[in-house]
Amino acid sequence: MLGLVVVGALSVGWELMAWQGFGYRWLHDLIGIGATVEHYGPLNPLRPDFHLTSLDQRVRLFIAIVDAIHHQGEGLQTLAYFHADGQRIGLLLTKAEIIHLTDVARLVAWLRPAGWVALSMALFGTAWVCVRGQRLPGRRLFGVFISAICLVAAVLWVFGAEAVFYWLHTVIFPAGHQWFFYYEESLMSMMMQAPDLFGAIALIWALLTVAIISIWSQAFRRS
Repeated sequence: MLGLVVVGALSVGWELMAWQGFGYRWLHDLIGIGATVEHYGPLNPLRPDFHLTSLDQRVRLFIAIVDAIHHQGEGLQTLAYFHADGQRIGLLLTKAEIIHLTDVARLVAWLRPAGWVALSMALFGTAWVCVRGQRLPGRRLFGVFISAICLVAAVLWVFGAEAVFYWLHTVIFPAGHQWFFYYEESLMSMMMQAPDLFGAIALIWALLTVAIISIWSQAFRRS
C-alpha cells in the first residue's frame, strides 16, 4: 500500500510537471541554457543559426517535444525553427535524435499507465482504509519515500550523477540506438543542456513528490 502511494505521487508529480512544460522557461535562464546556445549554436554545421532563436521559440520547441513523447513520438519529424521574421531556417531534429526520442516515447507509454494503475490502487486502498474507520500510517508513508531518496542520493554520490545517467541509458535503450549527442552537433542536446536540465527536473520532481506525499500523509495521518 505504501509503495503504491509513493508511485502514485510520482505519477501525479510527473503529470503536473508535464502540464507546466517541466519548468523549461524558468530553468532556461536558471541553468544558463541561453549561454550554451549562444556558444554552441554557431558551431553546428548541419543545423545553422539556432542561436538566433528567441526564448519563446525554444520553449515552444521543448513543449512540442514533451507533447510528442507523450503521444508515441508524433510530430517529431516536422519540428522546425524560424528567424525572427518568421522565415523557416530548418528542421530541429536529426534522424538519430528522432529515433532516440521515439525510444523515450515508448518508455513513457509504458510507465505512465503503470503510474496511473498504481495511483488508482492507492486511491482505492485509501478509500477502503477510510471506510473501515482507520487512517494511513503517515509517518511510515513519508519515511518510505525519504528512504528511497536517500538510497538514490547515495548511489549518485558514490558513482557520480553523470556516470549513473549514462549507465541507465545503456540499460534502458536499445543497443545500437544513439543516445549521446554533442552540443555542437545536436540542437536537441544543446537546447536542453543535457544532462543538466534533466538533473534539475529530477530534483524538482522529487521535491514535488515530497510535497504530494506530505499532503497525503497529513490528510490520512494515524492519530
